[in-house]
Amino acid sequence: MLPRRLGDLLRPLLLCLMMVAATVLPIGLVDAQVEQGATLTVIRGQVALIHSNGAAVQPAPSGSLLSVGDEIRTISKSGALVTFFTGTEIEMGEDTILVVEQLSRQGDRIDISLRQVLGATLNRVQTLSATGSTYEIKAGGAVALVRGTTFAMVGPVTTSVGDIVTIACLEDCTSASTFAGCAMSPFTGQGVVTSGGKVESGCVDFSVDRAEGLFNAAFEAVTTTEQKIQSDTRGVPAGQVAPGQRQEAAARTEQRQAQEKDQKDSAPAVIIPSVNITPSPSPSPSPSPSPGVQPCNTQTLSGGTGTTTTVHELGRTSGTFQFNYDAFSIPDRFQVVYQGTTLLDTGFVSNTGSQAITYNGASTQVTVTVIGNSNSGTSWTYTVACPT
Repeated sequence: MLPRRLGDLLRPLLLCLMMVAATVLPIGLVDAQVEQGATLTVIRGQVALIHSNGAAVQPAPSGSLLSVGDEIRTISKSGALVTFFTGTEIEMGEDTILVVEQLSRQGDRIDISLRQVLGATLNRVQTLSATGSTYEIKAGGAVALVRGTTFAMVGPVTTSVGDIVTIACLEDCTSASTFAGCAMSPFTGQGVVTSGGKVESGCVDFSVDRAEGLFNAAFEAVTTTEQKIQSDTRGVPAGQVAPGQRQEAAARTEQRQAQEKDQKDSAPAVIIPSVNITPSPSPSPSPSPSPGVQPCNTQTLSGGTGTTTTVHELGRTSGTFQFNYDAFSIPDRFQVVYQGTTLLDTGFVSNTGSQAITYNGASTQVTVTVIGNSNSGTSWTYTVACPT
């Protein structure tokens, strides 16, 4: 009788505990926790993972779980794949920073929000059928809202007209997906100028060739957008130029061109400093560069694809000079060699850069080799400043 009476006494208590458990720990909690995450796969190189609490893991191993607030960084020559519970995945190119801002699932409703700080990503988004489901990725203030589409996004990339973000897609793009408020369509892409987290231009449309690949199309579109924005700002009747970044960008472009012209016109003669030993009544004239040799402080313009080699006269056998380059959006490689020794090798880089280079020897000349990207749209410039 005692065990039966004890069971009768414990039954209400067990029932109460079950009700509490049902309230505090709803069915499927463990599954929901797994669904609220994403998985990191390292494709190549080293990838850094910075959690929302500031804890950093580098190198981060494949299989690392991601959650809201986490930041993923692909170091140079590395790549990563982030897979979400929906089967949707995003491939990160090298030198890319991605932040997870929203990641949740309630029944069939899925909400994914990412922020691309810089770099390039390839997004493969599964069809989101449930009402209210969203997949968005932001870059520089431009937002892509996508439903069941594969697309590449590049940017923000700093150009002469401001920061540019581009997107490119293939046959599965429809008007159900938008970029910066513009409807997407098959085999097309858009580019916009952004500033301060806001879009400062209209969408620049461009066509996408399947053969060139989405990454290449999105990278090339940066130059296309830059040129289109520049042409929109020039030669347009007064009152018809869009306000904001495009006006400022045109002013900056004109100012930079004027400065480059002034710098070229006022380039100093190459002078070998005199040594104060015995004053000479008739000092020797300053040496001029040999034929085919470029003087310092003169901008070297793009030779496009392939390899371009130029010798520069510094006028001194030792000193420090500034090497300034601009590879624009398509990566190019710059090498500076002095007496057979490589003083600088940038590897393939985009945008602008500057490096102070110190040399010492018997020669007054350095050789600069630029390896232009195989992409036919590549362009670059550089300047070897006179040494100090």
